[in-house]
Amino acid sequence: MTRLRFAAVLLAEIASISLVAASDNYVLNGDFTQGREHWDGDGVVVSDPDDKKDRVLKIGHDDYAKGISQSLTLPRSTTALVGGFRARLINPSTKYARVLVQAWLRFKGKEENLLIAEQYLDKGGWVRIIIPPVSVRDAEVESISIEASGMDCDVLIDDIVLVGARVSGRVGPLRSEDSDDAPSPKVGEPIPPYGT
Repeated sequence: MTRLRFAAVLLAEIASISLVAASDNYVLNGDFTQGREHWDGDGVVVSDPDDKKDRVLKIGHDDYAKGISQSLTLPRSTTALVGGFRARLINPSTKYARVLVQAWLRFKGKEENLLIAEQYLDKGGWVRIIIPPVSVRDAEVESISIEASGMDCDVLIDDIVLVGARVSGRVGPLRSEDSDDAPSPKVGEPIPPYGT
């Protein structure tokens, strides 16, 4: 019940954000209609099992972690980003199959990466993974990467969207890269603007 209430509050907050322009998706080919164009990393483009006309990226897991990345070019005026994507676990080899999907922003000249979304996937349908508002003020974004960690299953990724937003703070990092792999309870907790 608490998760549902949290999700409802988070979605309401995201809906109240003034998007600069929904059509200005900074991710190119986020729906994979152009195959793997603009994307580096793992996976192949296949048909969505539920909609054969829809193209999605399938990442096979025969070892622990795989992912995709794309270089981003953001206008200098971009101070914050918001977005999301959808993901689905398929072809589990055991009934206990589970995978962690994460989205990261990489910054030019910085070793630290910013975790902007994460979600565990179990068997079932598509899951919408929200990228809550994140400040990129005074930071030069180099790329976005989406990584899946798990074994003995495949993961589908589709509809990746990252747009500019007008917000005064940021959400994230959700947790540091060297902490344990449990999703953070602080998802959605505002922290001071980047660099302060």
